[in-house]
Amino acid sequence: MSKSPKWQSYVFLITFIVILASQISRLAWPSAQETLTRVFLVSIYFALCLLVGLAAGRTFHRSFAGWTVLALFFTPFTAVIFLVVAGSPLTAYDQVCKDRDVETKAAIADEEYQGEHVCPLCGNSFNLVTHRGLHSPDDEPWRLICEQCDREIDVDALDE
Repeated sequence: MSKSPKWQSYVFLITFIVILASQISRLAWPSAQETLTRVFLVSIYFALCLLVGLAAGRTFHRSFAGWTVLALFFTPFTAVIFLVVAGSPLTAYDQVCKDRDVETKAAIADEEYQGEHVCPLCGNSFNLVTHRGLHSPDDEPWRLICEQCDREIDVDALDE
């Protein structure tokens, strides 16, 4: 096996570069109008992604940056569908607060019911927990007086 001379390697390399250069020159470089069109379309795409982020932040109370990046990875249309499906986190929070309010009102009503009593002298209903139907002198807040008959209520006698 004989070694090829060094000049043959150089000729091969030069031939390869000439062929490659001729092929590259045949490639159609985009015109200025095509470049402007592409820049315009990409700008519209980024603007739509920013609009998705704004909608997420203002309307749905979600992360502006997170939903903008999500719209960049997917399409803005797909991100809007995701956003509508996800909904607002405040809706779930409002439901939890509403449930808590109902439980709190029920506990207060239960507490008020437990403290309901009737004045043995006049029949006025009062509540020991909320002090509805009762008043106390400013200098003696521990004394409970019926608002209707102005007589002192003996709390120890009520328990019996």
